[in-house]
Amino acid sequence: MSPFWSRSTRPDPSVPEPAPVPVSPGTGPLDAADPAAPTEGMLDLGALRLVARPELKVRLDVDKATQRVAAVTVQAEASNVQLTAFAAPRSSGVWDEVRPEIAKAVAAGGGRVEEREGSFGTELVAQVPTQLPDGRKVLQVQRFCGVDGPRWFVRAVFSGPEVLASAGATLPDELAARGRGDLLEEVVRTAVVVRGSEPMAPREPLPLRLPEGARPARPAPPVPPDGGADEETGDSSDAAPEQS
Repeated sequence: MSPFWSRSTRPDPSVPEPAPVPVSPGTGPLDAADPAAPTEGMLDLGALRLVARPELKVRLDVDKATQRVAAVTVQAEASNVQLTAFAAPRSSGVWDEVRPEIAKAVAAGGGRVEEREGSFGTELVAQVPTQLPDGRKVLQVQRFCGVDGPRWFVRAVFSGPEVLASAGATLPDELAARGRGDLLEEVVRTAVVVRGSEPMAPREPLPLRLPEGARPARPAPPVPPDGGADEETGDSSDAAPEQS
């Protein structure tokens, strides 16, 4: 039963509650209560645990306002994925609600969004006009994926050569060869979400923390689940010349 019901609004006990979201989302990430969730060789970041691999670089992005860890970015070669985790209702997911919000935010910035079916279900490929420090205009291309789990939601934002290629960009062979979207998808599939039992409002960020002995690489703006305009868009390796 939801912890947010007040005494005056508590539902009729004779009406059964909706079925909870399954423990195993099917595509990963996995819930910490899932017997299939890995426990050895994991990088413990609080609400998220990632399989530690030497070929991956992990950066913890910090909210400028609160100085708290807001997201985790994993890099493999020229590709990266940013992972954020949020609280969600017990009996329903939020990805179907979040996708239109992302599309609206991108369109408001003059960008374009394509919805399609991908490895994690329905996803978005967004092209956002961005001006580089040298004055050149490029399209930042990102792939937004969402996974609903039991009382949590994880958003994964991929960028890199394979995302550019899927959006129609022509890439130099040397850049295309450095795309490791396959490895980063595996990072997401094997990630473990530790939701905790405390009551949290839907879409409230799940707490992330630095591993012992680590420090944040650089500050980052807040990361809302709707992918709003305050979110980082990556570096120039994730850009393509702007098209009309």
